[in-house]
Amino acid sequence: MDKILSLCNHYSVPIIEDAADLLGSTYKGKASGTFGKFGIYSFNDNKIITISGGGMLVSDDTEALAKARFLATQARDQAPHYQHSEIGYNYRMSNILARVGRAQLQVLDDRVEARRAIFEQYHDELAHIPGIRFMPELKHTRSNR
Repeated sequence: MDKILSLCNHYSVPIIEDAADLLGSTYKGKASGTFGKFGIYSFNDNKIITISGGGMLVSDDTEALAKARFLATQARDQAPHYQHSEIGYNYRMSNILARVGRAQLQVLDDRVEARRAIFEQYHDELAHIPGIRFMPELKHTRSNR
């Protein structure tokens, strides 16, 4: 990540970080998905947090997030009638699903610890079997497993 950041910063290339599977993982103590201009997480059924689909866009650029929110809500202009000066889409989850996702975010650390414990159990039981290998954690990383 350090090399990617250095190169992209040198050439002024914005980073859009695909962190779909990385929610709860860190690199050098910083959350995955927070290194670039945008981080994108998935809440599909096979992820650490699920609401059956959808995801989350994060950024510290509030103007860019406002624009993304505008486009994701059909790009409807502030007018007393339906008016669209730009093409937008309906790419947002319902308020109910968003609340379910937010509730799960509050227990993210517990979920990470549970997954790490499961990984350790598999590792302890299977690592001695020839031909079975486990992906190691890289230096300065903490995986959500």
